Amino acid sequence: KILQTEIPESACDLDGIYCDSNGNVVKIHANGRRLKGTIPDELGFLPYLEELDLSDNELTGQLPSGLRFTPLKKLDVSGNKLRGIVPPLLCNKDGLNGNGKGHSALTCHAIACPVGTFSHYGHGICQPCGNGEGMYLASKNCSPAIGSTSREVELEHTRSAGKVVAGIFVALIVLSTIAVVLIRRKRKVAWKFDGDHEDESRDLPYIDENPLEDIALV
Repeated sequence: KILQTEIPESACDLDGIYCDSNGNVVKIHANGRRLKGTIPDELGFLPYLEELDLSDNELTGQLPSGLRFTPLKKLDVSGNKLRGIVPPLLCNKDGLNGNGKGHSALTCHAIACPVGTFSHYGHGICQPCGNGEGMYLASKNCSPAIGSTSREVELEHTRSAGKVVAGIFVALIVLSTIAVVLIRRKRKVAWKFDGDHEDESRDLPYIDENPLEDIALV
């Protein structure tokens, strides 16, 4: 778990923890810190927590339903590896991420984009993904399918590039082979043509190229 229920007295001095004048935790900004593990349901025991930003980490598991007990106004869990759905009771929390604002209907999309969809912020207006992508809750983009890591994606790109290079190499070999065959055929035709002319010259009678010379000598 990323946070214990017992917060030390110096918690307000920690980076990313914001407290009010009475020492109550009102904001937790722990985005982009390579955090791993699950989001503890005990965060719902923080009675003054208004903002929780856990975006762009490596958190797994599901979004805890206990967060509905806090007075949250802003929740960002985008860019993680969360699964499942947004707890229905959390979807009905009025005012969270502007949910229900302006007489609009309460929606889970305001909390996090469901699995198979994405948006620039991981919530709000969510667009569908395709080809088995977007397999995490609150996705900012259509991430690779389940089980695919960045290393595997890189290897797949390498394999694809290798296939392209191999294809070009094979194509060059084929073209070279065709060119050699054509050149050989052309030479055979030329040799045959020259040979035919030689045979014809042998069969022709001898013709004096300068008959007037013989006449003059007479």
